[in-house]
Amino acid sequence: MNLRFLRIGQVVAKTRLSKRTIYRWINQGRFPEQINYGNSRIVFWCEKTIDEWMAENMKIVNA
Repeated sequence: MNLRFLRIGQVVAKTRLSKRTIYRWINQGRFPEQINYGNSRIVFWCEKTIDEWMAENMKIVNA
């Protein structure tokens, strides 16, 4: 199983949410938290986690 990691620009493109909304929703517990790379400012998300979040939220929207 290959894990694919996404940077913020890729998450924005995939979800069609703005960076501001993503970070606001992270603070509110409504979006998966980013993974920090060491003690640098580099952050990323696991693509599988984003896909699962999107699938769950699409169920809510389509209900």
